[in-house]
Amino acid sequence: MTKYLFRVLTTCCLCLTYTPVRAFVISFEASDFGLNLSFNNVQTFEFTSDIAGPLTAGTIYNDPVLTGVDYRVFGALGATPSGFPTFNLVRSIGGGEF
Repeated sequence: MTKYLFRVLTTCCLCLTYTPVRAFVISFEASDFGLNLSFNNVQTFEFTSDIAGPLTAGTIYNDPVLTGVDYRVFGALGATPSGFPTFNLVRSIGGGEF
């Protein structure tokens, strides 16, 4: 029984192959940070960047190819010439815009 189980596990492990990820996503939001509202009134934000190319451990990425960026930044404004009490910046940028 033990030999059989070992053979099955070995066969399963040998059938698995390593394939690098072809694209990956980096995402962060306000809850990922400790916000200090001393200098601003940003209440929430979230950013998502879709990056083309493989994700490889130990690699430093400088100016990678982006296939999309989505963001939302929301907050309150103090006294401004426009008189708007809040801001809500929302944008989705597709790969064709880069």
